[in-house]
Amino acid sequence: LSYTFSGLSSNSQYDAYVREYCDNNTVTTSWVGPVDITTLCGTTTIPYSENFASGIPACFSQSTNDDFDWSVGTGSTPTPNTGPSSASSGTQYAYLESTGQFPGAEAILNLNPMNVSSLANPAIAFSHHMYAYSDATL
Repeated sequence: LSYTFSGLSSNSQYDAYVREYCDNNTVTTSWVGPVDITTLCGTTTIPYSENFASGIPACFSQSTNDDFDWSVGTGSTPTPNTGPSSASSGTQYAYLESTGQFPGAEAILNLNPMNVSSLANPAIAFSHHMYAYSDATL
């Protein structure tokens, strides 16, 4: 048995309670719950800008099919001389702490879907800073 709720906000948490009714509309069980429900993220409205002021956004996700995760920080990165000393916008930024990682290690941050069908020339722009022992690539 399934039920589709309508009028819910995207990326929101709700409590649901359920009970059983017989064919003659007679209640046969007590309420069970709450059952925690989180709605899926909707499509992101464009143009979109992210400065990580509140950390990794709820509708972004760290991949489980990579080697390490993105972090959010302020000021300098934990390892000296490997990252920025401040954010390019706001006070926080997303970064990769690659100390201790192996060559070719990947860190994947999945973004919320964006509908770019209304754009003639869709593009993604981002600020980056790379200061490392060896040549690295994005």
